[in-house]
Amino acid sequence: LRDASRLASALENAERGLALARDDGDVVALGLLAGRLHLDLGAARQARPHFETALARASDDAGRCEAELGIAESLRIIDDLAGAGAALDRAQAKAEAADLSALASRCRYLRGNLLFPLGRVEECMQEHRAALSLAERAQSPALVARALGGLADAFYAQGQMRSAVEALERCITAARGAG
Repeated sequence: LRDASRLASALENAERGLALARDDGDVVALGLLAGRLHLDLGAARQARPHFETALARASDDAGRCEAELGIAESLRIIDDLAGAGAALDRAQAKAEAADLSALASRCRYLRGNLLFPLGRVEECMQEHRAALSLAERAQSPALVARALGGLADAFYAQGQMRSAVEALERCITAARGAG
């Protein structure tokens, strides 16, 4: 409850700042922050307009990629998988073209999560493996943990329990390393 209260307070401040911001860089940063906070609070429909604002004002590939990724995450949560896939395609293309390993890892991870409920487990596993490789390249323990969690789920869905447990143990170790 305390964390939700802090997130709500942070969101209020981000939205207040967004209403006052005039500089494109400030609008993008605050739009992305407000969108993420809405997602953290479970309000995907309210998150999307913030990501769209950030996308409209972003002047670089990283900002556009973050915004498209946020839109994709929002749409996934409200079960618009086709829309999420299209936004994710745009985000991933930008991340890969600009050689942004961490963002590309997040894109691959989300794509794996889009494929999982569709029963496309082998493709899901390929995406999580790609996410893991990119996370390791970016030297991000948090992204490594995320990708390993996705792999653990995919192994579990295929009935490969030993591999699922190994991936989960590696996930826990990486998560602890990320704090």
